[in-house]
Amino acid sequence: MNPSSVCNCGRPTRDDAYVCEDCLSSLFAALGEIPALDDELETTITRQRALPTEGGAASAEAPMPWNQRASDARRHLRHTLVTWVRHCIEDDIRSSDPNTGWPADTIAAMSRWLMWRVDGLGLNDLGPDAVEEITNAVASCWRVVDRPAERTYHGPCTCGRDLYAKPRAATVTCPACETEHDIAALETRNRGLIESRLWTLDELMTALGRFGFRVPRKTVQKWIERHRLVDHGERGSQRVYALADAIELAGQWEARHARSTTVVA
Repeated sequence: MNPSSVCNCGRPTRDDAYVCEDCLSSLFAALGEIPALDDELETTITRQRALPTEGGAASAEAPMPWNQRASDARRHLRHTLVTWVRHCIEDDIRSSDPNTGWPADTIAAMSRWLMWRVDGLGLNDLGPDAVEEITNAVASCWRVVDRPAERTYHGPCTCGRDLYAKPRAATVTCPACETEHDIAALETRNRGLIESRLWTLDELMTALGRFGFRVPRKTVQKWIERHRLVDHGERGSQRVYALADAIELAGQWEARHARSTTVVA
């Protein structure tokens, strides 16, 4: 099957692609939200189990309807991710991920693994289906979460699990290994990581998503083309960039985007 020049959304695609850049950015953003979303789902399910039924203690025999909705949505999200991980493996979807094997059998690990393969899915004839199914599954999960996600990303725990905390929190506890971290220390560590290494474009997009920036990939590519984001040589066959520069540009972009949205509203 030859690539289509029009995405399912009606926007034009590149000559070699089945999905437009905007839809790929939406897919990348949805995948980036999943670790925090999974924590929110767990909180929703746990909270509902702890709620007392009328007249006494919680009943293990009669689960609350909302709890069931959250459980069903989480199960559907997991099934969707497993389906697309298998497709990527079986079709050898293009990726610069150094991990060519299967991801760990968790929702968070599968989402991070798939983030490396967003561009490759855009070049695959089933890419439009991946965009639709994954973004819809993520949206369905957010609809059943009983409170909005008000979390800030603070980098990975020593066990590898991503750490998210409420704004102005002093500490954060890893949901996987239960290690408590001082957020000020994490911020110092993250600044060192940001300043001490260079990042490929794919790594930049993953990092920006984790730090809460939703800049479209095509916008970052324009920064590179216009030399606003300067490359610092090569790693293997890929150009590398400073994440600190990308974060500064992303902050400026989001500030302009927020102002324009306010004006339109």
